[in-house]
Amino acid sequence: YLPLLLKNYVPGVPTPTPTPTITPTLEPTSAGARGRILWNDEGASGASSRLCEDFNWIWETCSGRQYNTTTDTNGWYEFSDVVPGSYCHLVRLADEPGWWYKSFIIGCSEITIKAGEITIIDDFHVPKTDLLLLSPPDDSALDTNQPTLIWAAYPSAAYYKVYLRRTSPSYETILNWVRVDGTSITVTDPLSEGKYGWRVKAYNANGRCIAESRYYYFTVPGPPGSNSDAYTSPPPPPGTDVYVTNSTAFTPTWPTAIPTWSARSITPQASA
Repeated sequence: YLPLLLKNYVPGVPTPTPTPTITPTLEPTSAGARGRILWNDEGASGASSRLCEDFNWIWETCSGRQYNTTTDTNGWYEFSDVVPGSYCHLVRLADEPGWWYKSFIIGCSEITIKAGEITIIDDFHVPKTDLLLLSPPDDSALDTNQPTLIWAAYPSAAYYKVYLRRTSPSYETILNWVRVDGTSITVTDPLSEGKYGWRVKAYNANGRCIAESRYYYFTVPGPPGSNSDAYTSPPPPPGTDVYVTNSTAFTPTWPTAIPTWSARSITPQASA
């Protein structure tokens, strides 16, 4: 019988012992779940994982049944003794302030935990939120309408994407996640008067978002000679240029019998 015992033998390599298949046995009224949290395509150690029965996506609050666990050194986590049902899955990296969850348009994309089963949850890749914006400073007033946006280089980043939008007096997207290989970008088209917000995301060589910044805001001044106080009574002095967003829709609050003023649109520049 000796040849039968050695048929899988490879010189210098021990014959492997088959790993038995273990089927979890759970009570019909309980269940479990298992998954992995990753950052920069590697398992995130010490990350928090939470199952939330009732998640309010507007206020981002959790109520009802909640289950919490943390990941091991390879990013794996496991829930046990979970009451079957639908849950929002939230994760948070160690030393990060906020929770992340997957969303389908709005709200949280829930996962279903079935009775008597171990549910395998898809890998959750989470970015950090410590990418630093440098210039323009937050809440700054600029003296140019073609600013250069600058941020700090992020470790392991291969490239970045930049988003810039006008937030007041109207909303308008200026840069819609434009890829930048360096750490700055200059706005080439002059910006109109108003308030703007911008943020940056960092990506690794695999195209995975690994970090993002918070929003910074700045204000672009109006044309020379503009007077925001000229919209209300008393009427402006003769010869004053009143700059408004839409000169054709602008109605002054003073008598217009004597045309002592002119309304100019910011874009385009036209007299009313």
